[in-house]
Amino acid sequence: MTPVDNDSANFATGYLVTDINGDNLVDLSDIGVVDTNNLNFVSKVIPSKLLLKGVKSPVNEQVQE
Repeated sequence: MTPVDNDSANFATGYLVTDINGDNLVDLSDIGVVDTNNLNFVSKVIPSKLLLKGVKSPVNEQVQE
């Protein structure tokens, strides 16, 4: 939360990781998203590479007609 709060206080603009909604401006709307996600314990879980060894990617599969 701190980096978003700091960039918002400094009116940071541009393509920044702290610009959560992608409008090229770190402002109160970005803080709202971060705070809501924090309150709801939202996180990102990435599967282990070991679990993905046998999984085929749909991008690599060829379509048979």
